[in-house]
Amino acid sequence: MQQTEERNLELSPRIVNTRDRRRNHAIQFELGEITARFENNVSSIKAQFGLVEQLENDGNLQYKDILRSQIVFLDSAFDFFMHEITKFGMVQIFQGIWEKTEKYNNFAIRLGDISDVLQNPEQENWFLDIVNDSYAEDTFMSADTVISQLKLIGLKWQNIADRAFFEQGSTISTKDKFKGTLNSLFLRRNQIAHQADCRHETGDKIDIDREFVESYIDNIENIVHAIIDEIAAKA
Repeated sequence: MQQTEERNLELSPRIVNTRDRRRNHAIQFELGEITARFENNVSSIKAQFGLVEQLENDGNLQYKDILRSQIVFLDSAFDFFMHEITKFGMVQIFQGIWEKTEKYNNFAIRLGDISDVLQNPEQENWFLDIVNDSYAEDTFMSADTVISQLKLIGLKWQNIADRAFFEQGSTISTKDKFKGTLNSLFLRRNQIAHQADCRHETGDKIDIDREFVESYIDNIENIVHAIIDEIAAKA
């Protein structure tokens, strides 16, 4: 009978301090850098209007697909802006510059992250890394998610709505304009990105024109500038 190879059943000593550290640490951007990044992204989106005009003049209907891509990129630029503003605000609170909010006090930190910090006390910007990892896969495009993040860092979304959408004599409240703009843009972005901008009922393409895109660019720029102004008012 063939002898089986003996297995080593002895326990090996546990190797400590071998947990993989984050390879890519989050970068802390100043408010001016965050604003500049958003403005650069929007400038790139606006630059596509040149191609839109050229294709439209040639009678090439593909210009409508460029318009659709602008909607997707616009909402993505705003989403990225909100992520950066969230990190900025959370660090401001953590450093004692801004007052703590209820949502900040209830911010959950995983035990694994706490263990990592304790094992690597020399690690810089650990709090920023935790915030970045916590929200990396979230999207901040709908009105509810944007309002939630603004509350998290202590920004009054009603003030932001007033700054962005106040219009003398308007019968629509600034709050409704704020929510309506974000929700309708998010809806259209999803229709384009997930449905090829086709109606579920008929399969027909939803029409789009330059005026539609420009109006959303203007409104999102107004919201972003209002958020920056609200932050400046906290200083």
